[in-house]
Amino acid sequence: MTPAKTAKGRAALAQRGILSRRERQLLILCDAQRTLDDLKRMMGVEIEEDVWRLHAQGLLVCLQLSQRWGTIPADSMAMDFAPTLPPMGSMPRGAFAGL
Repeated sequence: MTPAKTAKGRAALAQRGILSRRERQLLILCDAQRTLDDLKRMMGVEIEEDVWRLHAQGLLVCLQLSQRWGTIPADSMAMDFAPTLPPMGSMPRGAFAGL
């Protein structure tokens, strides 16, 4: 699972005093690139409860690994990191021939 900030999460980071220090640190690190295991190693503590609490408040979305490069919720900062590829079959035949 890969947590990513939502627009509401980014807004909460902009306002001081809403989040605890630990919640703030965790939310900053949730960039749709780091997995839950990565975050546990970085923070050195059990963070599952914090992740689920932030998720329940609408500050995080939790992506499966298969979603990291596929369809990502529009409300997620992860959208900035997702590559956009043309649909299969939309490229003309031989488009990459000279490369």
